[in-house]
Amino acid sequence: MDSGRWERRLERERAKTLELERIIEDKTRELYLANEKLREQTEGLEAQVEARTVELRAALKAAESANRAKTEFLAQMSHELRTPLHGLTGTIDALSRTTLSEQQRHYLDLCQSSAERLLRVIGEVLDFARVEAGKLEFELRPTRIQDVVEAAASSFA
Repeated sequence: MDSGRWERRLERERAKTLELERIIEDKTRELYLANEKLREQTEGLEAQVEARTVELRAALKAAESANRAKTEFLAQMSHELRTPLHGLTGTIDALSRTTLSEQQRHYLDLCQSSAERLLRVIGEVLDFARVEAGKLEFELRPTRIQDVVEAAASSFA
């Protein structure tokens, strides 16, 4: 081969090398810019996550505080309702020791069973407050379903 051909071939190889170097530089620049954009987005997302975490912690703290206030309110109201209701059941009990007609005795028995059910409902509200406070203790005792159904039916009769 003559030197002219070698020089042209060398020139073509140099041109190809320069072109490849330019392409590599362009791709490197594109990758760098894409990486910078991803880094900025990551930082932005991390900031959003941190802000949202702060908001959620504050919301959780407020919800826990509201739940405590609700539990305290339920307990307080249950106790406030029980006091006059105990007075009512005492009065019903005293009245039951007097002479009454059969109809009056029936009405008094209905009042007594209604008052007892109301006391149980209030007790269950207190139990609910105890459950939330982690202070509920269970009491196991036998129950006759027939008595429960009869008591419920008689109050609606």
